[in-house]
Amino acid sequence: GRGTNVLASLYHKRRVVGIDCNPANVEKVKEVCDQYFSDQKNDYEIYHDDGVELNKWKDQSSVFDAVITDPPYVCKAEDYGCSDWDIGKLETDAYFEKIDTMMGNLSRLIKQSDHKNRTYHPIIIKVGSSRKGDTGIIDMDYEFQKIAYNHGLKLWDKVINRLENVWGNINAVRNYRHGYTQKNHETNLVFVRFDNL
Repeated sequence: GRGTNVLASLYHKRRVVGIDCNPANVEKVKEVCDQYFSDQKNDYEIYHDDGVELNKWKDQSSVFDAVITDPPYVCKAEDYGCSDWDIGKLETDAYFEKIDTMMGNLSRLIKQSDHKNRTYHPIIIKVGSSRKGDTGIIDMDYEFQKIAYNHGLKLWDKVINRLENVWGNINAVRNYRHGYTQKNHETNLVFVRFDNL
């Protein structure tokens, strides 16, 4: 997206890898990093790549100290204007198959946490919910937790982000007339891996 996590990481003097499926986003983030963090050139890698398969690290494990990811919402809620890597274009079952693949790769690539020594390596995933026709809401929080547990990840924390979206206020009457709910929050799920895989 806008590369906020990359920029915040560099601001806090951390080494960071950024991946996005949209080449225009990747070029813009690289441009901003080069302009404002030129003294930290060795601290960032930005890739136009697939954030599910993570092929650059396919033969590695225990690579990352932390992961922050913001996958597209399920039910084709958004169009990211990118390649075949955009899982937001997929039908619900295919979408969750990709999330399963991503979670397996993240479980392999995140460093192991150690509760006794208070060492934590989080996988932080921002999720919400989507509505699919007359089937009701698909709660990404619930679905992601089920998938994560299948890959040996433990839910370590859950943080609710309150959205202060001005468009929500503008659309309130329209949403009421159409029976829509107002998107007022998103959830950050924080997973860790304690056991050896």
